[in-house]
Amino acid sequence: NVLLLLKQRFIENRSVETIFPLLCCLRDSQVIVPVNVTMSKEDEEMFLHAKKGDTVTTSGNIRMKPDILQNGDAFFFPMFSNAEQMPEDYAAKFSNINMSVLQCIKMAKTYDKVIGLVLDAFTDPVVLEYQLADIIPRLESRLKPEE
Repeated sequence: NVLLLLKQRFIENRSVETIFPLLCCLRDSQVIVPVNVTMSKEDEEMFLHAKKGDTVTTSGNIRMKPDILQNGDAFFFPMFSNAEQMPEDYAAKFSNINMSVLQCIKMAKTYDKVIGLVLDAFTDPVVLEYQLADIIPRLESRLKPEE
């Protein structure tokens, strides 16, 4: 809710005073990333037949590829502040994983054509090209270390 509030403040008044709190919040946020999961048929069967509480050991590699979004000639790594920010028909096509924004930035940079990230692409989007996104890891965490 804090992330959504800060995002909305930024959208309503795009300024240094509103972007900095948003970037600080993103620094410590967990977001949802839509991914396509690829695995062997054998591993897929093991997951499909697993019961709650079962431990599943895969025999092959499992790959999770994010749904890279395109806007004209620009490509963006999608991240969503919560599930409600994804249209149902879009969300139904993907598996979702929770990741830190810092992990999203690292993963986004592994895709050659991607020029940044987009938060909540289908509702009130905020585009974070790398010039802006690269500030986030340099910000001090506001979370207290666990003891």
